[in-house]
Amino acid sequence: MLFCLKEPLPAQYGGGIFTETKRTNGGVFPQKVQLKDGLYYVFSAWVQASKGSENSITAAFNYSSGAIFEIGTVVASHGCWSMLKGGVVANVTAPAHIIFKAKNALAEIWVDNVSLQPFTKEQWRSHQEQRISEVRKRTIRLNISDANKNGEAVRGAKVIINQVKQHFPFGCSMTKNIVNNQAYQSWFSSRFRVTTFRNEMKWYDNEPSQGQENYANTDFMVNFAQSHGISIRGHNVFWEDPHYQPNWVYGLNPDQLWAATNTRINSVMSRYRGKVIAWDVVNENLHFRFFDDKLGNGFSNTEYAKAHQLDGATLFMNEYNTVEDGRDPASLPQNYINKLREIQGSVGGAPIGIGLQSHFSQYQPNIVYMRSALDTLGATGMPVWLTEVDVKPNPNQVQYLEQILREGFAHPAVQGIVMWSGPAVDGYDMTLADNNFRNTPVGDLVDRLLNEWRSEVEEFTADDNGLLEVSLFHGEYEVTVLHPTKNSSTIQSVEINDKLPANENFHIHIHV
Repeated sequence: MLFCLKEPLPAQYGGGIFTETKRTNGGVFPQKVQLKDGLYYVFSAWVQASKGSENSITAAFNYSSGAIFEIGTVVASHGCWSMLKGGVVANVTAPAHIIFKAKNALAEIWVDNVSLQPFTKEQWRSHQEQRISEVRKRTIRLNISDANKNGEAVRGAKVIINQVKQHFPFGCSMTKNIVNNQAYQSWFSSRFRVTTFRNEMKWYDNEPSQGQENYANTDFMVNFAQSHGISIRGHNVFWEDPHYQPNWVYGLNPDQLWAATNTRINSVMSRYRGKVIAWDVVNENLHFRFFDDKLGNGFSNTEYAKAHQLDGATLFMNEYNTVEDGRDPASLPQNYINKLREIQGSVGGAPIGIGLQSHFSQYQPNIVYMRSALDTLGATGMPVWLTEVDVKPNPNQVQYLEQILREGFAHPAVQGIVMWSGPAVDGYDMTLADNNFRNTPVGDLVDRLLNEWRSEVEEFTADDNGLLEVSLFHGEYEVTVLHPTKNSSTIQSVEINDKLPANENFHIHIHV
């Protein structure tokens, strides 16, 4: 069981609401809290249940009006303390009681070290910026010297630093509308480093009739992406949702279905082996069971094992509501990890990844819950991606999307972000450009963040010791050094990444 201890640890942020163990059958504790509109509240508690091997325990605010707002859920066991994490962005100023509810109404709940820590919007944003500096940037030191004078320092040298490639994969989905559409191609390739095909790598698109495969659009899109240095996430080999299968699949008996799935996985993965950085092998297998119901509960394990044999790329689970909505029991972070561990056990040393679709509704996103979920998932040490980020249309769509993207980019566990969006021709709920490929307000936001999260071309001057210290986003750089008094210069490539030690030294010698 994840984060299951014999004794509870101290409250996450200190200043706990109470620190002694309390027990209840009804779930309501006498502690009252005063919530303030606009504040970000981070919640944590250690819980266990007295009856049954497992029990889902939810923490919530119970307002005096009778309204209940859930702030986090965890699966707990008897005799074992589990960490319940969550929170809320308050949209009302009002008193509330903290309550704990068990799925098994007969269970007695034990709670200890409860903490509720408030943050202002400005404090939350400041923490994001601090994290971005820590996990997405690195400070380096350039030593400028004269190669013809035994490495003598060149004081006052001019240094121009130009980032030629960003390391963090930030991208957007792509559709077949890009085929033979120069405007679409230019719009996409000028912005994004990674993509996921909306439908063109799914089974129903590749094999609409049994035995009649069609990869024409997929091949074009793969070739286009590769020729422009755009990485591809393979999405998806199988989809457990019964509504999204090729029509001919529904009439197959189990033996025929096994044969068809074997043909499918071999076909798509062999064709694009080495051309994708990841595969969503069995999509949404926490919410749906189409193949499990027909072929047995081990379907996912079997297909991930096959996938590992066919391609060494990272194999992802890909799910919704794990960071979007803590009220969905199917995809709670803990349940996600339990399923992922099960799959991991079937594939040996295969690289495994956590795919979080991140489809947010039209309501204000619970960024506090999002962070707590990312913390829990990130503790596994597995790569985490936000794979299909979008926000339903609403007057605050741009604002809400910015909150989500900043939270994702700032979190150290997140290794890539792909938006489920595109130009108007693709018909998404969230549109980045109109039919003439001119930015929408959402597109303006995305371009602004792309620029903010890269290092602009800048000119610096080395000090009297020929030294220059500068903080740069991870990426590949072209460094041009100009001698201050002589007509000489040199150009050197420098790569900045999170493997470099702090204040890494790069030596650049000018030949005069």
